[in-house]
Amino acid sequence: MVNFVFWLSAICFAAQPIVSWQKVIDNGDEDRFHGLDLYNGDVYAGGERYFGESFEYDLCFFVFDSEGSEKQRTFYWERNGRDEWGNDVAVLFSGNVVVVGTYETTGQPGWYTVWFSPTGEFLHYDSTYAEANYSYNATCIAVSLDDTCYVSGWSSKDLKNVRMVKYSPEGTRIWREYFHGPDIGDAVSIALDSRGSVFALCKSLCLWGGWTKKGDSLDFVNKYSTNAAEGAAIRINSADHVFIAGDVEGSDRDFMLLKYRTDGEQLWYTHKAYDLGGEEECRDMALDPISDCYLAGWQLRGEDEDIALVKTDSAGKMLWSWVDTVEGKQEIEAIEVDEEGYIYLAGSHHNGDNWDMLVMKLRQPLTISGRVTDSAGKPMEDIPVALTGDTTVEVLTDTGGYYTIEVYNGGEYTVSPNLPGWTFEPSSHTYSPLAHREFDQDFADGKWTGVGEQSIERSPSWKLISSCGKEVVLKYSNYPEDFRAGIYDASGRKVDEIHASAGASSGTITWGEHYGPGVYFIYGQSKRSSIIQKVILIR
Repeated sequence: MVNFVFWLSAICFAAQPIVSWQKVIDNGDEDRFHGLDLYNGDVYAGGERYFGESFEYDLCFFVFDSEGSEKQRTFYWERNGRDEWGNDVAVLFSGNVVVVGTYETTGQPGWYTVWFSPTGEFLHYDSTYAEANYSYNATCIAVSLDDTCYVSGWSSKDLKNVRMVKYSPEGTRIWREYFHGPDIGDAVSIALDSRGSVFALCKSLCLWGGWTKKGDSLDFVNKYSTNAAEGAAIRINSADHVFIAGDVEGSDRDFMLLKYRTDGEQLWYTHKAYDLGGEEECRDMALDPISDCYLAGWQLRGEDEDIALVKTDSAGKMLWSWVDTVEGKQEIEAIEVDEEGYIYLAGSHHNGDNWDMLVMKLRQPLTISGRVTDSAGKPMEDIPVALTGDTTVEVLTDTGGYYTIEVYNGGEYTVSPNLPGWTFEPSSHTYSPLAHREFDQDFADGKWTGVGEQSIERSPSWKLISSCGKEVVLKYSNYPEDFRAGIYDASGRKVDEIHASAGASSGTITWGEHYGPGVYFIYGQSKRSSIIQKVILIR
């Protein structure tokens, strides 16, 4: 009975990411990662460490392989009483590494961009020195296909200005531009479109604007002030749709998403909000090849902070969410998704005394969905569709001929209708590896219309028509013997059994009239499968 109850609990929740590995790096004092990039299968995380011997912060980056083994760590410092912090990191196609950040000597931060060789040797830096009552901060970087670097941040005297600098691959400054205004805040993220224009996003009011690759200002600066919205990340897909992630005020702070064109036109009337049940702060976003969006940050839980993730499709529909409720504080500030669909996170973990660097890799749930139709284009119901490969799964099509299979990324899989004697076009779909959601994975009967098609032996199946109410209703089909199912309460105790009328292979059953309100589980079996469904009785 114990094992059965555990299984019931497991199937009541949607699939969530699985941690493949996690690294916490403690250099002795305050150590943090803020930026993340992927290159040739390796993971680059940038930030700073506090060096106790000199009482200084040192800019740094670490390199890990795809299995989490540390390959390299590089620290950069100038032993002159000056602190250097790393805010973001990027790897050029040449393999050189650029870390952007800030330094401080007189209480005012200065602009700092540092180039390193692939093995971590210092190559070059560009800085803008802070003046009295005037400060600079380089916060984010984007790299074009020719290794041109765009670095954004802010400068401040009386008001803050968004600052954008374009560098050659070697680190020579090509141009420097600004946009100004009373609502300008910290520039937090940067993105390039297909024409090479570059865009910067501010935290306050989700304010964003951009420049052409020649440095000419675009003719708009947008802002979004609804529900005290704050921006965290800007990303642009291959269709030049602009996605802006951040958080908004609701009953508490929630993750949110906006969508625009690169000319500033807003594609959604309002933001999409994602309430994970607490106070959330969004810090970064990634896009995969089909423009699914991955929002990352943390959720406040009393004195603790938990890793929080949300995945949506390109229309803003939430596909899954994950809050990793472990002891202590975990602040995620950067996210990337690789070509096999693995998710990488970087940030910091508080050990009770100080902050440590944190980097981790996740495997995510994905769906494969499609439709099975006959030679006349009509949907085929109750057709078994099988997934084979690293995992074996079989599902049945619904009344519309549709099927959905949920598995994890990274595996090698083949999907095909499991119907001996029938020919479908295509015969199968293969994924090596499965890197993102796959939809419209259809199968059509390849026989001519009007030619006799082999009859189908329908598989027994049942489903809920109504799962919540004073009573619940289920439908069963194609049972050669009487349909039977057990009813269990939330503790796993069997409280009833339902069955079909004698001799009825298909029909409906209504249950719950004489039972109290609460959560129950219906457990039905056939020769081919076992299904458990949760139902709720209310009064």
